[in-house]
Amino acid sequence: MGPTIFEYKIPPSSKNIKERRPPEACAESEYVFDIRANQKTLAMVIFNPETDKTRLDLRSTINFQRLWSVDVGEGFRCCLLHGEQWMVVDALNRRLYHVSNGGKLLKADKYAHQPWNIIQW
Repeated sequence: MGPTIFEYKIPPSSKNIKERRPPEACAESEYVFDIRANQKTLAMVIFNPETDKTRLDLRSTINFQRLWSVDVGEGFRCCLLHGEQWMVVDALNRRLYHVSNGGKLLKADKYAHQPWNIIQW
């Protein structure tokens, strides 16, 4: 069946306005580990069990078009940074992936401790 993504408009009512089903968001066999959005874009950390790979997809919130996609090891959480850049946590390999606003992997740092979540403040 695969993951389905629902978009809601909160104020003034919680009305479902869009529904994205596979293969629009990702393949039926894939899992969405994390999802984050701002006014213009939607980021999804997607795991493909057939290839055993995880990627960060960035899509337009207007038309859901994929803007870019980048491999992020075994990442499972993401965070929007200043300048519309992204950080992805790969706790299993103790890595943080820093991704540019254009989808280029800028840095992959390894840490002694497992980073499980990430936020910017």
